[in-house]
Amino acid sequence: MHSRRTMLSLVSAFVFAAATPALAICNGNDAGRIALAAGDRTEVVALADASPSFTQSGQPTINLSLCADSAPVLASMTREAVGQQIALTLDGEPVWNAVVAQPILGGALQVTGGFTADEVRDLATRLREAAGLTD
Repeated sequence: MHSRRTMLSLVSAFVFAAATPALAICNGNDAGRIALAAGDRTEVVALADASPSFTQSGQPTINLSLCADSAPVLASMTREAVGQQIALTLDGEPVWNAVVAQPILGGALQVTGGFTADEVRDLATRLREAAGLTD
């Protein structure tokens, strides 16, 4: 796995974009919590899943889906941050910063740019483990 320095050197190329909505109904502690930060605003959201994937053009990407109750938080944050960076953090440490391409209203998003296939697999695993999600 790449060092944090390598990962952070790629942050300017990442893009958050809406993905096909696949909201999960999560109850209590069955979903992992991750933090999103944009400007002075930080929100904790419930992560339902993180998975490696590829765009239609073959670019490695990470698909994230949030629990239904977190979708409005993501929608509000991304509406306010279109064209600006939003950070995903775990335990207060940034995993990446990404530019918001469009408001993400459905609770499912895709992070693309600068990843290798191994990096998306490793990051998805790291997010799932850190959020307490198991197969």
